Amino acid sequence: YYALASWDGRFVYYSRTGSSRGIWRVPVAGGEETEVLAVPNLLGSGLAVSRRGLYYMTWRGSPLHGVADYSIHVLDLESGEVTEVFQEDGFIPWDFLAVSPADEWLLYGRQPLPVSELMLVENFH
Repeated sequence: YYALASWDGRFVYYSRTGSSRGIWRVPVAGGEETEVLAVPNLLGSGLAVSRRGLYYMTWRGSPLHGVADYSIHVLDLESGEVTEVFQEDGFIPWDFLAVSPADEWLLYGRQPLPVSELMLVENFH
């Protein structure tokens, strides 16, 4: 679904949808693809790779209906440890991430939940 190169250029990491939903990788030089992490609630293009690890976004709720809480996690590629680095309730994520080369900054997009107002107009002609 979405692919990006590792910081050292050795692998291509990508997200999958469907029954094998999660994060996968394949060597740039060719070879077998391997599952890095099964993430059933992965936001497809919410991936970023740095020296520290692989950042990804997950959701809770119903993003298809415009209501979702989401989290940003980092997977340490050496240890396999996953850490939640950010969580926010009640926003629709724009599912993209970017991380600075020194892992100092994480950029993500979001928009507030849509709010509808019902107005009543009386005595109009």
